[in-house]
Amino acid sequence: MKHLGIALLAVAAAGTPASARDWIHWRGPEQNGVSREKNLPASFDPKLGAKGNVIWQQPFGGRSAPLVMGGKLYIIQGVGEGLHEGEQVVCFDEKTGAKQWAYRVNVFHTDIVSSRLGWTTLTADPETKTVYAHTTAGLVIALDPAGKLLWQRSLTEEFGRISGYGGRIVTPIFDSGYCIVGMVNSSWADQAKGVNRFVALDGKNGEVAWWAESPVVLKGTYYSSPVVGVINGQRLLVTGGADGYLHAFKVRTGERAWSYRFAAGVINGSPLIDGNLIYCHHGEENPEGGAIGRVICVDGGQIDAKTKAPKLVWEYRRSNRFGLASGALSDGKLYLPDDSGELFCFNAKTGKQLWKYRYASEVRGAPLVADQKIYIFDVKGKMLIIPNKNAEGC
Repeated sequence: MKHLGIALLAVAAAGTPASARDWIHWRGPEQNGVSREKNLPASFDPKLGAKGNVIWQQPFGGRSAPLVMGGKLYIIQGVGEGLHEGEQVVCFDEKTGAKQWAYRVNVFHTDIVSSRLGWTTLTADPETKTVYAHTTAGLVIALDPAGKLLWQRSLTEEFGRISGYGGRIVTPIFDSGYCIVGMVNSSWADQAKGVNRFVALDGKNGEVAWWAESPVVLKGTYYSSPVVGVINGQRLLVTGGADGYLHAFKVRTGERAWSYRFAAGVINGSPLIDGNLIYCHHGEENPEGGAIGRVICVDGGQIDAKTKAPKLVWEYRRSNRFGLASGALSDGKLYLPDDSGELFCFNAKTGKQLWKYRYASEVRGAPLVADQKIYIFDVKGKMLIIPNKNAEGC
C-alpha cells in the first residue's frame, strides 16, 4: 500500500503540464476533490514501470495524501519502532522521485497505535514555500523548502491538545498568513473547559494570532479537515466540529460567523463550498432521532436573524452512514462514499440522487474527480478508477 500510494501521484502527474497548479490543500487547488488536468491514465500497474503508466515509485507512504508544490512532493509518515518510533516529513523531486530530505520528530504524550501515525495531511504557504505539519504528538512544525526547521509549537504541552480516539487529529490549513489548526483541548483559565477550539499561528514565527472555540458541549474527538472560501462576501474557515455542528469562522479574526447543528455526534467529513452553498455529512445519530447518517446543503448567504444559522437548502437521510470519508464536488454534482462502500452521486443544487455504485465493502478514502474519471481507494489499499462519463449506467 505504501508503494502504491507514492507511485499513484507520479502516475497522475504523467499528463500534467508544467504550469499545473500546486496541491497545497488535501482536497486539491479548489479544495473540492477535483483536478482539472487532462489525459490522465485510466489504469496503471507499478510492476510494469513506464509500460504500466508509472513514472517512478519510492518505498515511502502513509495514511495521508501528498502535497505537491514548486516541483517537490512532500509526505508525512510513521517511521521507526519502539522507543525510536516517530514521524517524518519527506521531500522528493516531483519529476524523478529522488529523495531530497527528511525531517523526523518523536511520538510522545499519546497511545495511538503505529498504523495511525501520519494521520494528517500537510499544508503550505505557496509564496514562501514553507511546509506545515501537525504531528500525532501535537507538534506544529514549519519547514523551509530545504527541510530546515523554522519554528515549532507543542499544542499538547502548551495547550492540552488531546490526540483523540484512533488517532483522530485535524489537518491544518494555511490561509491569509496563518497556519490554522483545530483540536479538542483543555488547559487552564478560559480554556479549562474541554471543547473544540481553533488556533491561528502566524506562518512566519508561530506566534498565536487568535483563538476561536465552539460554545457547544463536546461529543468526542474528530478529524474534519477545514476548508476556506468567500461566502456572502466574507472569507470564512468552514469545518465540521467535535460537537455535531458545522461551523464558520472569520479567517482573519477567529470570530464565529455561524453554526448549524445536524448531528448528535462528531463530524469527521470535510465540508465542500460552492459560492454561498456549503455541503457536509456525517455517519452518527441525528438530533431528531430516526435514520443514522445525513447529508446537508446549507446557504451561507441566508443567515436566520434569530438562530444565527444558515438556511437549509436540502438534506438526504436514508440510513446511510456518510461518516468516515469525505466527498468531491464537480460540475454541479456531489460525489460521496458511505462507510459500506457505495459511492453516491447527487445533484448538488437539489439533492436528488442521480446514481449510486458499489465499489467496495468498507471505505475511508475520498474520491478524486478528474478527466471524466473517479479515482478512489477502498480501506484495503486497492485503487479503483471509475469512468465518470458512464457512471449512471454502473
